[in-house]
Amino acid sequence: MKNKNILICLERLNIGGVETAVLNLANSFLEKGHKVIVLAKEGLYTEKLETKGAVCINFEFGLENNFNKERISKIIEIIKKYNIDEVHIHHIPCLLSAFISCLLTNTPYIAYAHNSIQGVYEWFMNTFCIYKAIIPYYYKYAHKIIAITDNVKSDIINRFNIDKEKILVIPNSISFEESDRLITNIPTEITKFLLISRFSKEKGKSLYNAIDLFKEYKKKNKNSILQIAGDGELKEDLEKYIKEQQIEEYVHFLGAINNVLEHMNNVDIVLGLDRCILEAISMKRLAIVVGYDKLKQLITNKSMKQEMQENFSGHSLEEKTINDLVEELIKLT
Repeated sequence: MKNKNILICLERLNIGGVETAVLNLANSFLEKGHKVIVLAKEGLYTEKLETKGAVCINFEFGLENNFNKERISKIIEIIKKYNIDEVHIHHIPCLLSAFISCLLTNTPYIAYAHNSIQGVYEWFMNTFCIYKAIIPYYYKYAHKIIAITDNVKSDIINRFNIDKEKILVIPNSISFEESDRLITNIPTEITKFLLISRFSKEKGKSLYNAIDLFKEYKKKNKNSILQIAGDGELKEDLEKYIKEQQIEEYVHFLGAINNVLEHMNNVDIVLGLDRCILEAISMKRLAIVVGYDKLKQLITNKSMKQEMQENFSGHSLEEKTINDLVEELIKLT
């Protein structure tokens, strides 16, 4: 197969499930001999990608209600300069500029549908009316559409009247090479908790769920500590809440990190959503899906297959109370 010049477009190269998925995808392309150019706002993953051989171009797509001629011209210039064979578009805010640039240069593009969060399309289309007109055409003219779950595929088909043959379902994947290299111990007790998340409004409830779960578990195991990896608009609110719960002595904020697997190697259990649960499993850690709204479950052999179908978002799992989960953890050997 001919090696390609691939342009990847996403909002930023900071922590996040989509960003980590893109990092792995780009590494796979590079290993196969393709040239990879990444167009995104620089962040924690920029150096990692450049070390692997990717070309990273600092670029801000922005949220607007119109076509930005300057951005479109810049992307067209990049497509021509690097002789791009195909463009991979990962975030909705990227599509206004990237989609039009692909049409104007007759460059095939692949649209990725990562979101399993309800209401994402509605927010964009109601907040910026231009998306209401553009998103259906964006999917219609895509060379291929990659959806992370069957439900996401069905949503696109029903919402935008897209041919189902155009959509491939490819769940989030992970390379076990790095996790196998990093694992130096297997936990024998549950004392060290790690919560991983962006501190954003759509994940706010999940963050408080995780903190409340830790607080109750600590009543049973006095040696327990909680590390929180991430950053975002809710940080001050979370810090205030932790102080109100009088557990600040046992909680440590790590900030935004780009070596998640290394931190997982030093804890016993991971709390989170989506991709971080997959990474926890690869590191042989216990993992609890904290849910976007209600607490979900501890991942077990029984729930693993079911959750894989929903990208470990918790959408398909039965809700559990804090007491249920604490008792389940206490019974584990």
